[in-house]
Amino acid sequence: MLPKLQSFYKPETIEQARELLARPDLRTLPLYGGPELFDDLAEAAEIEAVVSLSELGLNTLTETPEGLRIGAMVALAALPESQFLRVARQDLAARPAGVWAVEALLTAAERAYSLNLRAMWTVGAVVAHGGPASPLLTTLVALDARVELAGDITVPLAHYLFRRARTDLITAVVVPLAGGFGPVAYEAVARTPADEPIVCAAARARLGGGAPRQVQAVAVALGGVDKAPAAAGEVEQALLAGPATAEAVEAAVAKLDALEPPGDFRGSGEYRREMAKVLARRVLRQALGLDE
Repeated sequence: MLPKLQSFYKPETIEQARELLARPDLRTLPLYGGPELFDDLAEAAEIEAVVSLSELGLNTLTETPEGLRIGAMVALAALPESQFLRVARQDLAARPAGVWAVEALLTAAERAYSLNLRAMWTVGAVVAHGGPASPLLTTLVALDARVELAGDITVPLAHYLFRRARTDLITAVVVPLAGGFGPVAYEAVARTPADEPIVCAAARARLGGGAPRQVQAVAVALGGVDKAPAAAGEVEQALLAGPATAEAVEAAVAKLDALEPPGDFRGSGEYRREMAKVLARRVLRQALGLDE
């Protein structure tokens, strides 16, 4: 499975880990704790060294001014057991936007993997893997999550998924808890309920007053239409500062006619584009309160 593997390292500092990963003469992979090492068998066959991140203190979950900071080595199964999340979930009346973000995060993790796999997969492994139709990554993009990299670098997840590198050292994912957004709506289409989605969509919005209510902010993410989950920026711009109406949703969803998703044995590009429009319409109607 790993015919060229020569060395296993277990650094005690992030700087040591960065130095090991940066060596140009040795193909090295960081180990976040999940099965990401075997995601690409062709790449795995070329790996000469691996770097364990288990001793770097990346397994903590805290609240910062920027939001919920989830260390890269936090297992998905550990999220609902966090004392912070247990308290936050009981605080709906005082902090609805934050609790809705937390609920969306936990639900997306459950959608993405079975309980056994959630014990294996860490947050860092999910980001490093970058599954094209990952329910968790799609939801995190809709939540405007950010990725922290060693070297004091912070990148929007929606951007990072399209530029991630094997030698990056992901230290955390930060999920904003403020902003006055409503709940996250999520929809997917798959061959069976237990399968990974072929296409999925997530959306949330912040509405102002008036009749009809105005869209003050909106986030839409699509999975299964590109090499990684992506923000539907043109859809968002079409809705921003306009009325939250069914007609506005239809006009915004029409922007997805320009999508050119890659096809595979599970669905052609044309099928994926049409499903993206259907799912985007559904999540936007939910996020804007049009189905109430």
